[in-house]
Amino acid sequence: MPISDYDELKRKYDALLEENKTLDAKTQAEKRPFDHYLIPRFTSFRSPPGEDETQLSLQEIKTRLVSDEIRNQLIIDDVVECCEKGRKSLILTGRVSHVAVLGGKADSQNIKCFLFNRRYG
Repeated sequence: MPISDYDELKRKYDALLEENKTLDAKTQAEKRPFDHYLIPRFTSFRSPPGEDETQLSLQEIKTRLVSDEIRNQLIIDDVVECCEKGRKSLILTGRVSHVAVLGGKADSQNIKCFLFNRRYG
């Protein structure tokens, strides 16, 4: 994305944050002209057989989630389906590496998207 596009998007984002910082999420949602839906995507993600899941750290589980190709493809497939219906998608992830993985998959499917992570802005 050209720097000027990023700067403009960041300026709009900052203005929205300033405008809405005193409102709680419920009040903000009520003001919007659309409904909010959270649709969970359940997958078959599991630890390999014979591995004790209780012995895995949260970091190990998150690392495995990021690198799970089947799960990542399901996420992108859902986004493609939404795009084909003229809808927008928001994918939230707490991992910078996951932003890169999903962004690469989206790009390979010719999905235009903005990628944000903790390293920027």
